[in-house]
Amino acid sequence: MIKHVTRKLVFYSVALLVVEWAIPGFVVKGPLLGLLIAAGVFTLAFNLVEPIIRLILLPINLITMGLFSILIHAAVFWAALQFLTRYFTIQQWQFSGASYAPLGITISPMEIGVVATVIIAATLLSFCVAVFEKIV
Repeated sequence: MIKHVTRKLVFYSVALLVVEWAIPGFVVKGPLLGLLIAAGVFTLAFNLVEPIIRLILLPINLITMGLFSILIHAAVFWAALQFLTRYFTIQQWQFSGASYAPLGITISPMEIGVVATVIIAATLLSFCVAVFEKIV
């Protein structure tokens, strides 16, 4: 049990650093202790609170064929961030655009708002933790 919780704390700590590196609007302000406290809060939120909320909102999640779970995850992420305002800043940021010439795909530059930043950060955080769990 302690081993499992310790692994989750390490996974969430590293994932938070990855999210900070990947998203300019997500900034970790505190020292290493703040990062570990944040990892503890996220571990509790995503492993205790989120399953209860998913169970309560199961009918809506079934109707939307699972797409509502992204919003549940982002809401839990946002709620956890409200306890950690000392350690994090979320702000809007400018996406510079991207293109992939061989396929002719172009994404225009755009302003990414706070809500979109929270959704992107929550999705990236859960993706990183899932990858770490599969690797280790």
